[in-house]
Amino acid sequence: MKGSPSSLISKLKEQPGKDIWLIGGGDLIREFLKEKLVDQFMIAVIPVLLGKGIPLFKQDFPVHNLKLSNTQIYNEIVMLSYDKKQ
Repeated sequence: MKGSPSSLISKLKEQPGKDIWLIGGGDLIREFLKEKLVDQFMIAVIPVLLGKGIPLFKQDFPVHNLKLSNTQIYNEIVMLSYDKKQ
């Protein structure tokens, strides 16, 4: 889909359903954060130790204050849910 993140979100909200789940890396998330379109982060901690990898966020990623709202455990995976602080 083409257009800005806010136009995409507006179109999605016109359709039936509840929440919109954005899955992607730091570059995608950054675009939605610029337009203040992210209400919650769900971060999975998967017990695999890596020597190298691709960072989720680049070094110049702006600071966002978050509040832990929920934790869940699925077998070996821990899901952390964070809400944006108001």
